[in-house]
Amino acid sequence: MHRLMRLPVLTVLLLAAPVHALWNVPDANLRAWIAANYPGALVGNFVDENHPGVQAATELYLQNSGIADLNGVQAFANAQGLYADNNPIPNSGVYTPPNVLLVSLSSCQLSGTLFMDALVPNSIQALYVQGNQLSSLTWCSSCALSSFNGDNNQIASFTGTPPITLAAVRLAYNGLTGNAPGLAGLQLYYLDVSNNALTGLPDVAFFFGGGLHAPYNQLTTLHAAALPANMQSLDVGHNLIHTVDLSGSVITQLTLSSNPLTNGIVELPAGLLSLSMTNTQLPCLPWLPQNLNFMTCTGSLFTCLPNMPPALNLSPGNFGFTPALCTMGSSCYIPPPSVRLFAGLQGAWNESSGLMRDDLRAQGLLPLTEPYTALGYSYVFNNTPLSVPSSFFTTTGPTAIVDWVVVEVRQGGMPGTLVQSMPALVRRNGRVISTTGDTLLTLRVARGSYKVAVRHRNHLAVINFASQPFGNGPTTIDILYPGTTQLNMVAVSVTASGKRLLPMGDVSGDKVVKYTGSSNDRDPILTAIGGTVPTAVLSGQYRREDVNMDGQVKYAGASNDRDPVLNVVGGTVPTGTRSQVPVF
Repeated sequence: MHRLMRLPVLTVLLLAAPVHALWNVPDANLRAWIAANYPGALVGNFVDENHPGVQAATELYLQNSGIADLNGVQAFANAQGLYADNNPIPNSGVYTPPNVLLVSLSSCQLSGTLFMDALVPNSIQALYVQGNQLSSLTWCSSCALSSFNGDNNQIASFTGTPPITLAAVRLAYNGLTGNAPGLAGLQLYYLDVSNNALTGLPDVAFFFGGGLHAPYNQLTTLHAAALPANMQSLDVGHNLIHTVDLSGSVITQLTLSSNPLTNGIVELPAGLLSLSMTNTQLPCLPWLPQNLNFMTCTGSLFTCLPNMPPALNLSPGNFGFTPALCTMGSSCYIPPPSVRLFAGLQGAWNESSGLMRDDLRAQGLLPLTEPYTALGYSYVFNNTPLSVPSSFFTTTGPTAIVDWVVVEVRQGGMPGTLVQSMPALVRRNGRVISTTGDTLLTLRVARGSYKVAVRHRNHLAVINFASQPFGNGPTTIDILYPGTTQLNMVAVSVTASGKRLLPMGDVSGDKVVKYTGSSNDRDPILTAIGGTVPTAVLSGQYRREDVNMDGQVKYAGASNDRDPVLNVVGGTVPTGTRSQVPVF
């Protein structure tokens, strides 16, 4: 027979009572802070972690409380932020809540080596210890740290493996030298190493869009090859930099203020948007990137600009002078990228003379204003007039004007992205000139590699096959004469002497020459002369249907405009077509 066991009443009461986890709080000032903020949480020199206020606390604000020992804050199990700045806390007095995310211990009494693994839990995401006397740092390799601020210490070295979560590091006013080798291998969004003794930039990488703040160091040169990868913002003001070459870098914001820069700037980043370089001894500006929209350069030696990017803020207060282009006689003048261009139109070509005919000019049919806007073409980034004076059309001989064309500058693959286009005029000898009369077509694009295309109102457009480098001064693109510029030979009409011409016959402007079928280029010729009498002739008008560019639109008879269309598509099969190569 089993006997029923009876527990003493006192034992039952003890088992039913809540268990109080008490944490020792040796620091009297910490006890005073707890008593003031969480009444009833103290049990003698201990804090009760089950106290409702302690359990509910998420942020602990302990600043300026005279605390030297944080032992006891472990009771605040749900606290995510610990702010204990401006307290006399040494390394040995650092304790944190078990799941804390942010710890701020600025202007305390931390010194020597900061051992993160011993200092903070793995949950830590942000640690701020600026304004102490730390001399070295050992990373917590397995913690979740993403932001660290160690400004105003004496940190000169690092050990351990930094956490892969680290994204922002501030180490201004420390003892970093060389290129801060202890930072090598980091990948960050932001790094501040200002006011150290660096002679080279840290060997770190950045997430795309990241920035490096490194003014007030001892840097003497700045080269793209030594820049951290993917960095887009760089401040190296107040250094000793005398030479700069940033060709190929991806920087969009750059500060070079208060550097000598006596050896000049070879090249700025192509994608630069903002440039600050006040108080330098830079003798002349380099070519300014195309998309630059803000620049300040007060206190500098130069007083003119080599070029004016279209979006650049030209407020004189940003420059210290009224911004204007450097003239050719100036020591700061840089020849802009330009193209020396040659092209030929099949419709006007005379093989026996090796020149194009200028019948339209001779008959006074050429308009003074370019015709392409009226045909629906929109210019991109044009920097030339759309009209010319009548004197342009008085010249005779090989340099006489044949007709208007459009010149396009394209970047990238084939056919590339259109970055600039302009109206121009082609001479009998194939030389393409600007609407200001210059034989060089000045470009507004940045230095780089481009293709050049030529369009005409009733010819198929042609573009050179491979991108050509455009730097300071002219680049030759010769579509007409063989041997200099590579073309896709399918795209051009080749004469017996090897001249390469824009194919004629695109009367409709759809980039396909057709003799029969829908949208063909023969029917518009008949329509232009009335539509019923094929032997009629339309004279004295500047028209697209004038395929052979002789000043007359003819459907039948000698020198008609119908036969050239058939010849371009093959001459024997009227259903054939010829398309622009490539179509753009």
